[in-house]
Amino acid sequence: MSKGYADTKAAEALARASGDRHLAATLLAAWAESDGKLRESLLGPFLKSLCAYAVQRAASKTASSKMAGKGAAAAAKRKSDKPGDAVDAVVAALGKASGSRTFGVPERAPRKQVTGSAKHEQSVRALATAFRAKRRP
Repeated sequence: MSKGYADTKAAEALARASGDRHLAATLLAAWAESDGKLRESLLGPFLKSLCAYAVQRAASKTASSKMAGKGAAAAAKRKSDKPGDAVDAVVAALGKASGSRTFGVPERAPRKQVTGSAKHEQSVRALATAFRAKRRP
């Protein structure tokens, strides 16, 4: 599958989300659930690494299960608290059948940029001026 297809769908998601990158990513993930071609195009470049990671995890679990004693059990518990478990959860979710997970993507307007008050603006300008004056010899 081509990388261009994923790029096209990403641009379409960004346009639909009115420039909100977080919403566009969520929308793209929802589309990937139902579009096998999109999922393949997104995961293709990372498939070898994901497979190597899964084999590495299996090998380390096999090696740690051969160790005996309380030290091995404590080490296994410490390993299970690592951020790698989040990767395992993502890989497992991607492997599920289409439609197994829904993304509640609300249709909403893009976030509006909030401007500070006049007093806040004056304070920031005063800080910047003081900083510049302090840096000059």
